[in-house]
Amino acid sequence: MSPLDLILVPLLAALAVLLGAGRERAAVVLVGTSFITTGLAIVEVSGVPAQSAAFAGLVRVDATSRLFLVVVNPIFFGISTYIWHRVRTTPALREGISRLVWLTLVFLASTNALLVAN
Repeated sequence: MSPLDLILVPLLAALAVLLGAGRERAAVVLVGTSFITTGLAIVEVSGVPAQSAAFAGLVRVDATSRLFLVVVNPIFFGISTYIWHRVRTTPALREGISRLVWLTLVFLASTNALLVAN
């Protein structure tokens, strides 16, 4: 697994919501993507740390980034679950949820990019 997966998964999901493929089920896409990203972060943290940097030396997962990856992504999953619940129980929130979701997924991707950047 590459640390770049922590960036690419939310970016691809944000692109899908932005282009309309996941617009109808945007809150579910948010929860699913944050769940997958949390799983990827746990796999990244629990694996044997690589000594070399990836992607031309720009991506390196050190001890501090491993700590924050395993903290930030589950918190984001909890917030995503809260958003999904609010949208599900309050129909008035469904109208503009796709914009919130793709911006939130871009935020998750940028946060993970910051954590693995060298």
